[in-house]
Parts: sequence; C-alpha cells; structure tokens
Amino acid sequence: MMRVRPARAADLPAVAQVFRACFTDSYAGVVPSSVRRAMTPQRALNLWEAALAGADAGNTLVADDDAAGVVGVTRVGGPGPEGTGEVASLYVAPAAQGQGIGQALMTAALERLRELGAHRAQLWVFATNPGAQRLYQKLGYRADGRTRVEPAYGVVELGMSLDLAEVRP
Repeated sequence: MMRVRPARAADLPAVAQVFRACFTDSYAGVVPSSVRRAMTPQRALNLWEAALAGADAGNTLVADDDAAGVVGVTRVGGPGPEGTGEVASLYVAPAAQGQGIGQALMTAALERLRELGAHRAQLWVFATNPGAQRLYQKLGYRADGRTRVEPAYGVVELGMSLDLAEVRP
C-alpha cells in the first residue's frame, strides 16, 4: 500500500536515490547529459540532507510503498508575504511513474501549503519536460509567464501557478 507521509531523516538515502534516478534517467533529453552525469550519488545526498534535517523538514513529503519503500518525494516552501507558496520539488522513481504517485504527492503538497497559510502555489518546470507540464496542467496549474535559466541546469524553466481556492483536497 502506498501512503504519503512527512519525510524523516532516515529517508535521506532513499530520497537521494529517487532524485538521482529521476535526474539521470527521466531527464534524458530534458537537461544536458553533462549536467545529468554531474549528479553523483554524493551530490544528491548533499542536496537533500538540508531539506530533511532543517527547520523546514516537515515540508518534505515522501510517497512510501510497503513493498518498494520510498518511491517519490516533494518539497514545499513558503508562503511569502503575498501568500504564495512554492512546490520546490516533485520526483517519482522512474519505475513507479505513471501510477498516480506524482498526483498523490502534489495533492499532499498543496494541502501542506494550505496548512502553512498559502493562497497560491507556484512551481518551476523545465520547458523541455512536456510530461511534467501536462501533469501540472491536469492538477490546475497554468503557465504564468515567468521564465528562468538556472546556471546549474542550463535549461529554460517555465513558471506555473495555481490558486489554491480553485483546487479542493
């Protein structure tokens, strides 16, 4: 049985593994191969260590399957003074994709943002990742005109936003 729950520090190796598998496998054709190769197991651990150990640890959620263990992770932040929170990460293990896990994680992330007092949610998605864009659109997100290029990835990202009042848990 799959459930979404707050991440624990002990989840770090599994979370890093899910993230790295998405980054190295699912992002083929999305980000340059040199960027994917640079995501070493140690770098993935370092990136997620702060999210699981810091003051915002309760804002990282995992999808935990009884048989497979941690198969997905999401992380939220905010809200800022204007009431906008952010879904900063959403990763589902490549072998578990297409089973509704991303949608379950996103539903839980939006609920967490509501608990934090957010009225809107925003996220960034790679312009070269139409599958993720379709998932977010299905959940009610719309392109909001923001774009950026993070130097670490070298790929255009599109901003998407959602009014939380329009989406009910």
